[in-house]
Amino acid sequence: EKLPKVVHFPEVITLRLRWSPLEERVRITVKELNLFGSTDLCEVHIPAMSVIDWASSSQNERMKRFEMKPTDPSYPSETPPWILLEFGTPHDERDLDRFHGRINTV
Repeated sequence: EKLPKVVHFPEVITLRLRWSPLEERVRITVKELNLFGSTDLCEVHIPAMSVIDWASSSQNERMKRFEMKPTDPSYPSETPPWILLEFGTPHDERDLDRFHGRINTV
């Protein structure tokens, strides 16, 4: 059995964050799914204020690469784990704010 070296997740995740030093750090964890439960492989913690700043920066500065920390240092790996993220602001094409208060509209 060969283990993958690169995994691509083309998903979009929306986070609700406050620009405040008291806001908790964003934690991203990579897990291995088992038959019962999962095992944490590695994780990274990113300051929420930095995420907000990067999301509003220019287009060519929105991609960031982060080194992840293995949760089990004895786990064999050929390369250190890392993750590449692109930050941005959410865009809702449905314009749901316009329908606020209209219960009959779906």
